[in-house]
Amino acid sequence: MTDLPVVSIVTPSLNQGRFIEATVRSVLEQDYPNIEYIVMDGGSTDGTLDILRRYADRLTWVSEPDGGQGDALHRGYLRSSGSILAWLCSDDLYEPGAVTAGVAALTSDANLALVYGNAGFVTETGEDGGPCPWIEPFDLRRLISHGDFIVQPASFFTRSAYMAVGGLDTALHWAMDYDLWIKLGSRYAVRYVPESWARSRLRDDTKTATGGLPRLLEIQRMIAGHGGRGLPTVFGLEMMRSQYRAGNEALRAGHWADALHAWSRALPYLLTRNGAAFAAGHRGRTIGRAPDSKPG
Repeated sequence: MTDLPVVSIVTPSLNQGRFIEATVRSVLEQDYPNIEYIVMDGGSTDGTLDILRRYADRLTWVSEPDGGQGDALHRGYLRSSGSILAWLCSDDLYEPGAVTAGVAALTSDANLALVYGNAGFVTETGEDGGPCPWIEPFDLRRLISHGDFIVQPASFFTRSAYMAVGGLDTALHWAMDYDLWIKLGSRYAVRYVPESWARSRLRDDTKTATGGLPRLLEIQRMIAGHGGRGLPTVFGLEMMRSQYRAGNEALRAGHWADALHAWSRALPYLLTRNGAAFAAGHRGRTIGRAPDSKPG
């Protein structure tokens, strides 16, 4: 056991009492013997702390106000001692054996700083939500230009590399993990392992699902900081669809200025090849006329 590296797993939490016990158990039931588990709670009032108290002999937890998820995670890592780091959000789950597999992959090559595997989805009620379809082998150029194909709960990275690249950018609200992958991939070796390591919770109220335009603009700024131009393809399509829809909704409400502003954001992506394909699906509808059905 003393020959195995310590893996420090941090869970940021705020009022996730419905899910956090399943998350905690998925960590504590791993077969890897050298796990340091830290839950950084932002001051939950929903019964989360009662659950954490029941597991206090097997994990460390702190409940206090924080500056957001990135701040909670970074402070958790500073508290930790492991040479390998990971984070598991308070509604996600590890697959059995995930930590053992992640450590084996990461320690197989001294040049590796980040490894990631496949992931599936789980519904709010705990049912299987199917596999995540967009994960692919690592390519830094595609990570910047195409989209984020690394699912965060299925990732493990070294402390030394994390610290060397400056850790998480705590000013980011939505793109902190995406930014970290680019920083690590720009300086170190990264490897994809085609094994299922985690399950991500499907919910309508997550930060990603409710982020809207501010989330996309944050991603755009972050990518520009890494030398990218505009939004990566996947997020560009999301911008086009959402702003096309927003423009039509504003038009129906009689808000012409808001409609034109939204369409102006959609236009650069509408002119791309993928945008042209989207537009072809709406042929016969003018930009100033509401579509018969909302775009996907």
